[in-house]
Amino acid sequence: MTEDEDLNSDGTFTTFGTIATGEVSVMDVSFDAGTQRIIASCDNTCGETHTFMKINASGAIVPDVTYTNPAVMPTDNLEGFAIAPTSTCVNGFRDAVWSDDGIYGFGSGSSSYGHAIYSGTFPC
Repeated sequence: MTEDEDLNSDGTFTTFGTIATGEVSVMDVSFDAGTQRIIASCDNTCGETHTFMKINASGAIVPDVTYTNPAVMPTDNLEGFAIAPTSTCVNGFRDAVWSDDGIYGFGSGSSSYGHAIYSGTFPC
């Protein structure tokens, strides 16, 4: 679930709408111009998922498909997610990066081993 809110100068807020993402929480929202999808990402709270949202025939924003991070990646506080434009696709894949905003440093309890950025590929 994600809500679109406006923060007022007095510290209050106004909710413009709520979208059911199928996730417990949403930590990052981005837009993939190539697929015309909003990407709602959830960190380790949801097992590192990225739900692509589409506009259905009724005009509602609804979940389309959900991806999880590769199994070789840690289940850490990976909140930032970005994918390259579809114009960069090679053999059905394009580059992707994830960021660990909960990095603790090498050997101090995080499975990130000091990495703040991970890279891989994502389906086109």
